[in-house]
Amino acid sequence: MKFIDLHCDTIGKLYLDSTQHLYRNSFHVDIEKLKKGGCFLQTFALFLDEKKIFAQGLNLFTEWKNRLQTYQEEAALWQEHIVLDCKDESQWSLDKIYGVLSVEGCGFVQNDPSKLEEIEKSGCKMASLTWNYENCMGYPHSMRKEWMEKGLKPFGFEAVDFFNDKKIIIDISHLSDGGAEDVLKSSRYPVVASHSNARALCDHSRNISDKLIRKIAESGGVVGINFVPEFLTKNMQATVENVVEHIEYIANCGGEEVVAFGTDFDGIANTPVGLENVSKMQQVYIALKKRGHKDRRIEKVFYQNALRVLRG
Repeated sequence: MKFIDLHCDTIGKLYLDSTQHLYRNSFHVDIEKLKKGGCFLQTFALFLDEKKIFAQGLNLFTEWKNRLQTYQEEAALWQEHIVLDCKDESQWSLDKIYGVLSVEGCGFVQNDPSKLEEIEKSGCKMASLTWNYENCMGYPHSMRKEWMEKGLKPFGFEAVDFFNDKKIIIDISHLSDGGAEDVLKSSRYPVVASHSNARALCDHSRNISDKLIRKIAESGGVVGINFVPEFLTKNMQATVENVVEHIEYIANCGGEEVVAFGTDFDGIANTPVGLENVSKMQQVYIALKKRGHKDRRIEKVFYQNALRVLRG
């Protein structure tokens, strides 16, 4: 079955290792693996670890532009295999593989509205306001209650309005609960948690509470199931069954239309057993079928829900 993945960190890995390429590499995601796994659309995140970049004496915005250039160069090299000029979403076909761009963490904007415009010019379809650090827009997820209660900063609300105006989907993965609530209250369009799981099943601040799952569903958005083992289970090793458990829980909590995939491939140190890279995605389909799920429901999780949101 075809699938959409709302989050991977492959571009950053390609930027840091110029010997590897998007068509074939030793990472979790490349075009060959996407074909083997049955991919319909892969979202590529432009991610920055702000503290590491500052520690190296580098400029955040320059580093973001460098990653964008890597994406653009790889797109040009392999455009016969993956469609990256895909602005007319109504024409998307299941017979092709598409790639779209997202930005993970907007700390590089640094209160400069002109840099928000650079996000739009880059062609990003989705943007998360924070990563794991406080920035000009808001506060990250945290195990500290006082941080999780913090909402958006004034520039965060300005960014929500900008992204709404430009039809850029707002992603609340990595955001504090208070910030996520603010986004959901102020956004005029569906909101996503591109790569987060159910907090009720695995109590981690990166996961989403039942309350937020339901509010995302009410907005018309989706929650993308993340394959990071620590977000799936408290056991030593995650499995495909853990992925299925989060799919079922979120569907039962917010409805069948709220579940999608946001694997976090190439942002993961370890993967669940049986899901070593993106070529293995059909193992989730097999596991869902074994649990008695019909294709109609599985199609929603695999691509229909995410496609609805991406099409706007």
